[in-house]
Amino acid sequence: MRDGFLDKIEDFEKFYDAVCDLVCKKHGITQTAFQILFFLSRFPENNTAKEICNVRCIKSSIASMTIDKLVKKEYLMRKSDPDDRRIQRLELMPKANDIIQDGISLRDQVMDILFKELTKEEYDLFFLVLDKIHDSVQKIVGEQLIKI
Repeated sequence: MRDGFLDKIEDFEKFYDAVCDLVCKKHGITQTAFQILFFLSRFPENNTAKEICNVRCIKSSIASMTIDKLVKKEYLMRKSDPDDRRIQRLELMPKANDIIQDGISLRDQVMDILFKELTKEEYDLFFLVLDKIHDSVQKIVGEQLIKI
């Protein structure tokens, strides 16, 4: 059972990527572009390329090229940080609203599909366990407990 855990996570990731691809094709954007826009809609305070790369695990070169394209297509705007002009803050433009709304709708549909067979008790238990696993991951990342 333990051996299959990471395989299951990969399966969920493949499923979600395939579903997200529907939004990407509809709007003519890449998965990375969708990740960046959807991330900024959910976490507008983490609005630098560096923060996006760290949280979403996107290579900085890919993020940089994608952000350039999103700025050119007027989905994003760059603004200099008032306290440090070297820092570029990213802001969603109104043109990104349709993509964001489709992303929210997609997320809601996925959640409905994934959890429709669970009772309220199973749902609550799942998230209780998931929160504990998440806390363990955060501790591992924060303290760098894994050594090779």
